[in-house]
Amino acid sequence: MFNEILNTLYTIDHFPTCPALKNIILDTAGSADCKDKKSLAGLAHHISFDPSMFIEFLKIANADSFGYRKKISSVNNALLILDDELINLIISQHPLMPEIPSYQALFRDYMLIIKHTIEVRIILQNLLDGVLINATADENERDELIAASVIHDIGLLFLLLYFPNEYRKSVSHNEFNPAGNAAVPDHAFIGSILCEYWHLPYSIRVSAAFHHYPWLADEKIRKGAEMLYIADSLSSTFYDIFYGESDVYSFEEHIVMKKQLLDITEKYGIEMTDIALIREESLLHTEKIMDDIGFSSPAA
Repeated sequence: MFNEILNTLYTIDHFPTCPALKNIILDTAGSADCKDKKSLAGLAHHISFDPSMFIEFLKIANADSFGYRKKISSVNNALLILDDELINLIISQHPLMPEIPSYQALFRDYMLIIKHTIEVRIILQNLLDGVLINATADENERDELIAASVIHDIGLLFLLLYFPNEYRKSVSHNEFNPAGNAAVPDHAFIGSILCEYWHLPYSIRVSAAFHHYPWLADEKIRKGAEMLYIADSLSSTFYDIFYGESDVYSFEEHIVMKKQLLDITEKYGIEMTDIALIREESLLHTEKIMDDIGFSSPAA
C-alpha cells in the first residue's frame, strides 16, 4: 500500500474545488483589476480559503517558464505576475467536486476538511496579527506561514479522493503518531511529497510535513511548524482533545499532548486569555464563510 500511494502521488496535477467556493472566486475575479493591488488582494483573500485553487496559482507562478529565481509563496504575489486572461482561465477551468448523490458522503468529508483548513488559516492569521506579531516581522515569512496553513491538510484530501479506506483509517489518532503504522504514510508526509512534486517553497513543505509534531523538525526551520501546530491545535477539530474530554485518546496521551501544546504556546508568550479570544473570533469568521458557500456542519 505504501508504494501504491507514493506512485499515485506523482500522477496528481490538482484537486477539485467546491462549486460554491469556485463561483465566489469567479465573481471576485470578474470584477478584479490586475493593475489594482487592493483589488487583487481581495481576490487572493478568497482564493486562500480554497487549498486546491491556492495550490494551482502557486504551482503556475513557480513554474520554470516564469523564470523567477525566488520562490513565490503567496497568491497575492502570484496574481501580480499573471494577466487577467490567465487568472480567469485558471479559475474557470479548475475541476469541481461532484455534488451528485453517490458522492454525498465523500463531498461532506471533503467540505469538513475545507472547513478545518479555513479555520486554521484564520486562527493563524489572527495569531500573526496579534500575539505573534513580533515573532514574524518578515513579510515573506508570514506569507509562507499562511500558505502552509492553507495547504497543510492536502494529504488528507489526497487520501479521501484516491484512497478513501485509508482516509478513514487516517482520521484515527494513531495516524498522527509519526512512528505509527509504516504501511501507510501519514497525511502530513503525503502533503509534503505533493508540495515537493509541485515545486512549492521548501519552508511551506517543512511546515506542512511537521504540523502535528514540530519538535521533530530541524531547529533552524522549526518555528513555522510550531506556529502551524498552535493554530491547528486551537481549531475545533483538536481543541476538545486538548482542553476537554476525549474518547479517542487515552488519559496518558491526552496529558502528553496538552503539555506539548502548552510548552510551545508558552515559548511564544501566548496566554490562555489570548487563546480564548482568538478562537472565538476565528470560529465565528469560519462559520460566516461556510454559510456563504452554503455548507452546514453535520450535527454531532
